[in-house]
Parts: sequence; C-alpha cells; structure tokens
Amino acid sequence: MTDFDTMWKKAIEQMSNAIKSDNNIYDFFITFEPDETTGYIFSQDNRYKLYSDILEQKTSSTGHSGASFACCIRESVSKIRNENLVIAVPVSDDDINQVILDPL
Repeated sequence: MTDFDTMWKKAIEQMSNAIKSDNNIYDFFITFEPDETTGYIFSQDNRYKLYSDILEQKTSSTGHSGASFACCIRESVSKIRNENLVIAVPVSDDDINQVILDPL
C-alpha cells in the first residue's frame, strides 16, 4: 500500500466517522444525491452546504482541497450505504415466538 493509499484510507475513515457522529448528517447523506451537473463539489443545496461545513471542521486535520473533500464525501457515503445494517424490530410481550435467555 502506498503512502497515498494509506492517507486516503484514513481520510475515508475519518469522514465516515464524522458523518456517522451526527444523526442529522447521517440521515441526510444516506438519501442525498447531488445534481449530476454539479456533484458534491458545486452543490448548492442548503442542507448540504451546512453539513459539509460541519464535516470540514471535523475533518480539517486531513487537509483536503475542495476536490478531494468532495471525492472523500462521495466515497465515504458509498462505503456507509454498503455497510450491513441491523434494524431493531419491536416485539410485544404477547409474542409467542419470543425467547428469553438467561444470563450465563
């Protein structure tokens, strides 16, 4: 792995963690698709601008240019969207299939 690859992997990890650290930012980026003519770098979406400013502060140690910041967001969002999610489903006390485990 080259120095660049190592640095880029750390940048993606830092951006992913920053996105996941705030539920509002996370929820926004999970569904947001920038305009195909502007992409992330020139998006004029007000919420995107707000959240990207916050992410820029949280990831400032990476030293992104505008282009690398946009690429990093794109790759981080793609990574997050492809992660396995576990969704909790509420159960009621009436559920006959419910099994209660005793502690070891």
